[in-house]
Amino acid sequence: MNETENQKENFRQRCAVLQDENASEGFTVPMEETATKKRGNKKTRIALVIALSLVLLAVIALGGVSVYYRSAFLPGTVINGYDCSGVSEAGAAEFLLGTAKSHTAQLRDAQGDAVVALPLESFVDTDGFTAALEEYFDAQHAEAGLFGWMTKGERSLETDVYTVSDTAAAGELLSRVLYDETPRQAPVDARIVLGEDGYTVDPGSKGNLVNLANCVSAIAEQLPAVRDLREESPVIEAKNAVIRQNVTAESPELLAQRAAIDAYLATEVTLDFQDGNTYTLTPQDIWRMSDVTLSDAEGQTVCAPVPEKVKALSDALADEYALDGVYAKFHNAEKTRPYIYYRVGDTGWILDRDALASDIAAALETETDATVTPSYDTSWYWKQEYWFYNFTDTFVEISLDNQYMWYYVDGKLLVETPVVTGNIAAGDDTRRGCFRIASMTTDTYLVGPTWNDHVEYWMPFDDQIGLHDSSWRTEYGGDIYLTDGSHGCVNTPLDAIATIYNNITVGTLVVVY
Repeated sequence: MNETENQKENFRQRCAVLQDENASEGFTVPMEETATKKRGNKKTRIALVIALSLVLLAVIALGGVSVYYRSAFLPGTVINGYDCSGVSEAGAAEFLLGTAKSHTAQLRDAQGDAVVALPLESFVDTDGFTAALEEYFDAQHAEAGLFGWMTKGERSLETDVYTVSDTAAAGELLSRVLYDETPRQAPVDARIVLGEDGYTVDPGSKGNLVNLANCVSAIAEQLPAVRDLREESPVIEAKNAVIRQNVTAESPELLAQRAAIDAYLATEVTLDFQDGNTYTLTPQDIWRMSDVTLSDAEGQTVCAPVPEKVKALSDALADEYALDGVYAKFHNAEKTRPYIYYRVGDTGWILDRDALASDIAAALETETDATVTPSYDTSWYWKQEYWFYNFTDTFVEISLDNQYMWYYVDGKLLVETPVVTGNIAAGDDTRRGCFRIASMTTDTYLVGPTWNDHVEYWMPFDDQIGLHDSSWRTEYGGDIYLTDGSHGCVNTPLDAIATIYNNITVGTLVVVY
C-alpha cells in the first residue's frame, strides 16, 4: 500500500471515530458534506496558484520581450521603404545595403529616350548608411525606454543610400557601361539630296552618342534622392543626355528649303504653239533645266534656270511640237509651174528657239505662271495679202522626183542643173523640207564611215546633208539616185556648184520637195 492510500485509510478511520463520538453525544456529521467542503478549498488553492503562475509568466515574458527589443528595431519601424520591426541593426543594414547594391537605375533623356541601365552597386554609401542606422537605432531606444516596444505608432527613417562622391569615377563607370553595351554612333543631320530628276529628303540618323558630362551631373544630383529601396529601377532623367541631330526632316530650315524648291517647281508654264498643240512644263522639266543652291551666302535657297539647259529643252520641244506646222503652198519664182503644197518647218527653222528659251527662263526666274507663245520668223515666207507661203525671190529649189535644182536670185533664175540626191536603195533618201544654208566651206574633205572625199565647195543645210561638187561623177539626173545615189547630199556638177557658191549667203532658203 502506498502513501496516498495510507492517508485515505487514516482519514476514513478518523471520520469513523468522530462519528461514533458524535453519535454518543446525540448528533451525526455527514461524511459526504465534509468531503465537499474539502474539495472546494482545494479548487480555490489551485486557482490561486494558476493566477500567480500566469502573472509570473507575464512578467517573465514582458521582461524577455523588452530584453529582445533592446537589440532590435521597435515595432512599426520602416527604414527606406522596408519594415524592419524586430530586426537587429546589423541585420537591417545587411539586408538594406544588399538590396541597394542589387538595383539598377534607368538613365533617360529629358525627352523620354532610354540611354542606359546603370548598376548602382558602386554608388552605395555603405559607411554613411550604416552610421545613419546606428544613430537612429540608438535614438529610438533612448527615447522609448525599456517598454517602448509597447507604445504604438509609426517609426520611420529615410536616409541617403547612394552618393556620387567622385564624378570622374562616375563618368568612367558610365562610359564603360555605355560602350560595353552597344557600339555608339554620331548622329547624322537630315538633308536634301539633289538628283537628276528631283530631290529627296535624307532623314539622316539619330545616332546614340551620349553627353557624359550632362549624364554624370544628373546622376550626382538625383541619385542621392533615391531612398525608397522597394523601387528596383529608379529613373534618372538628364537634360540633353543624348547628342541629337542638329537638323531633322522636320527642322524649320529644311522645311524652308523644301518649300522654296516646291514653289519653284510648281511654276506653271504652258507653251502654246498656235497650231492646236500646247505643252505645259512638268516639275521634272523645270528641275532638269534649273540649278538649285540650298543655301547661298545669305542662307537662302535659290532656284534658277540655266540658260544652256533651257535652250536644250526648248529645242527638244520645238523638234517635237513645231515640226507639225501648217501646210503651205509653195509659190516658186517660175510662174509656169503649179503651186506645190508642202509642210513648212520640218527642221524648226520657223520657230525662234532662242526667244522661246528666253521666255521660259523669264517665267521661271520670277516664278510666275505664264502661257508662252513661241515667236516665229515669218518675214521670209509669209505674205498675208495672198495667205500663202512665199519664199521671197532668192532661194534654192530641189525637186527629188525630177533630180533637178534651180537657184533664183532676186526672182531671176541664176543656175539650173541636174543633180544626184540620196540613194533610195540604200535608205539614204534626201529629206524633204524647208532649210537654210548653215555654213560655207571650200577645199575640204567629207568624211564618213566608208568614205573620205575631197570637194571644192561644201554648203550644208540639213545637219550633215548639203550641196557639194562630186568629181567622181560624170552623169547627173535621171534615175541614178534610185540605186547609185549619194549618202544623202545633193551631188552637183562643179561649174554649177561654183556659181551657186559665189552668189549665195549663209541663211539662204533651200526647199527640197
